[in-house]
Amino acid sequence: MNDFYINSERIKLVKRIGKGGEGEVFTISGEMPRVAKIYTIQDLKEREEKIKAMIKNHLAQNNNFVSFPIEIVLDGKKQFRGFTMKQIVSHKPIFELYAPGARKKNFPKSDYRFLVRTASNIARAVQSVHDINCVIGDINHSSILVSDKATVALIDADSFQFNINNQNYFCKVGVAEYTPPELHGSKLDQIVRTINHDSFGLAVIIFQLLFLGRHPFSGNFKDKDLTIAEAIQKNKFIYSIANRVEAEIPPAVPRLQDFSENIIQLFEKAFSEKKHRPAASAWVNALSDFEKTLIKCQKFETHYYPSFRKTCLWCDLELTSGVSIFPTKKNTTSINLKNHELINIFLNIEFVPFFPSDYIPPVSYQPRNEISKLKFFSKSRATLILVVLFLISLFTVKSAPILPVILFFATWIIPNILNSAEKEAKLIKEELDKIDLELNRIWTSYHSNRNLKELYWPDPMRGSNGYVSLGLRLALAVGWPA
Repeated sequence: MNDFYINSERIKLVKRIGKGGEGEVFTISGEMPRVAKIYTIQDLKEREEKIKAMIKNHLAQNNNFVSFPIEIVLDGKKQFRGFTMKQIVSHKPIFELYAPGARKKNFPKSDYRFLVRTASNIARAVQSVHDINCVIGDINHSSILVSDKATVALIDADSFQFNINNQNYFCKVGVAEYTPPELHGSKLDQIVRTINHDSFGLAVIIFQLLFLGRHPFSGNFKDKDLTIAEAIQKNKFIYSIANRVEAEIPPAVPRLQDFSENIIQLFEKAFSEKKHRPAASAWVNALSDFEKTLIKCQKFETHYYPSFRKTCLWCDLELTSGVSIFPTKKNTTSINLKNHELINIFLNIEFVPFFPSDYIPPVSYQPRNEISKLKFFSKSRATLILVVLFLISLFTVKSAPILPVILFFATWIIPNILNSAEKEAKLIKEELDKIDLELNRIWTSYHSNRNLKELYWPDPMRGSNGYVSLGLRLALAVGWPA
């Protein structure tokens, strides 16, 4: 490994703890709890100027929430290779908190108060960045870390937009699901980001925390299947009360009316207006007030819900959906999990790390699209085609005398098998509809992994057996799904 230096003092890269599209992060030798980011990209001139400007203006000393650059790292040729920053310990990516399955594993003691407090602290962290003349630009699920005490840390600070002496150092990256509609389709490398742009991404993160991992623009749209990015561009905030959207809200998730009037108005404003989105400070105040309204459920000690509701929000959702949302010490016998087995499977899939924010892979596959493509090869249609083939085969009886006999029996057998397959397929389709929105959420993090379709999509069909299974295989062979 190459030699690296800080202020002419040689350092040792001990262990790689992270890797992104532009560089790698290592623990380093020494007493200070710091790490080094070493760039792997070639052209570093512009990046070097930006990092030096951040260090010169003491951003690391002026902000406790963000892991800003502290010192320049040079190689043996005295060339710029990266920087040091404080090491963030005992923190995990925010998606391990808001994803229900991951939360039960990584934050087992957290209840809804913890999620609200974390959301409030994220807003405080974002406000602190704005207070020192920076714009985050690339707010996303992997650049926010949270501890088991709900404290928050922001990373990837070298991508922040920074302005000094009328010199703009741009934020050139972004994640589509957290980018405001006015920036979609634009080249980010020369766009001056604003606090208002950050306010959109912040609102999405807060929404995901309060709504148990759901994205505000992800749903089952009735008129047309839309990706999250497309829904953002079209302002399809499906939870909106003021601007109704023709879409199905996912199961086992709160509704906007379950929150305080202040929270409702902030979300409505954040996802409908383009010029005057709520600032981070407005979220701090609203979330702090909302946290004070949370009271303990009389039935389950891990359930905390708004006091202005007549009943416990989480008990209601668990009863209607069959999904266990927060870990409880008491068993509930009123929930029939059998009918919701598939939903539970997907809710408990653990999230894997997201792709680096400087690379936004295209969303080339959407589960909803696949479901909408399912068309059933009906018995009458199959019979008609086979009869036509039988008649055609009569003209070839001399050259292939056995063909008409085969087709004659096929005309009777295959449509009956397909009829059974169609009934089974309709049941499968209903189950797929139930878990479709979970797949959409999972696909947000996995969407560039083409193997997901192969890994998970066939699973519901593997439960078929006997003649139904045979019918499905025959149906697939003759062109179903069409």
